[in-house]
Amino acid sequence: MAYKVFGRNPGRYRASSEALLRKVRRLDPLYRINIVVDVNNLISIQSGLSVGSYDLAFE
Repeated sequence: MAYKVFGRNPGRYRASSEALLRKVRRLDPLYRINIVVDVNNLISIQSGLSVGSYDLAFE
């Protein structure tokens, strides 16, 4: 619903976990940011769910 409110087509955008899995299947390299992001990507690939981590100390 939020996509339509902002005038976007919800069928055009993939979930981040799906986009990540497609990238892996194409054998495209993954971005390396830090170990936490790497672990999140691994969990997303294995589970098929979008995973996020948040730095509670970040202001």
